[in-house]
Amino acid sequence: MRKKFTEHEKQFIQDYAGADKGHREIAMEFNTQFDSNVTPKQIKSALSRYSVSTGRTGRFEKNATPHNKKKTGTLRVNEKNTVEIKSDDGKWDALHRILYKKYHGNIPAGHIVIFANSNKRDFRLENLLAVSHAEYIIMKRRRLLSHQKDATKAALLVAKLRLKIIDHDKGARM
Repeated sequence: MRKKFTEHEKQFIQDYAGADKGHREIAMEFNTQFDSNVTPKQIKSALSRYSVSTGRTGRFEKNATPHNKKKTGTLRVNEKNTVEIKSDDGKWDALHRILYKKYHGNIPAGHIVIFANSNKRDFRLENLLAVSHAEYIIMKRRRLLSHQKDATKAALLVAKLRLKIIDHDKGARM
């Protein structure tokens, strides 16, 4: 329903809107000041009707910093429940991969880093294992991954043996 504002109320809206405030903020302050029950939608309509600008353009200004920009070193958990850290180049990298590289050297090509005890929050160095994609696939398909570190290490040996058998069988056929 359209509200008729008094001259005093109009002046308040014009003055307060010039302070770079949004509709909600203006409505809250208006209701406090005049002991009324005006909605943000009514304030928006009044601003439009009286040709008052809040100073907000609705655009992201040049050289402005987004409110959700994170600093280097910030941690977050992604949708796969993996902890990530923001690097200097502005990209998010998996923390377990960064730690593995730091203490064990580069991750070999065609390899991934897994958690020996399947706990994605356990970053102890002895819990991080580099396995080839083929080894990991065998471990996954045969359900050899375990919540116990020693069982996973044994499963890795089984996967390596399985790959050797597959390679041997391919060589025998040729």
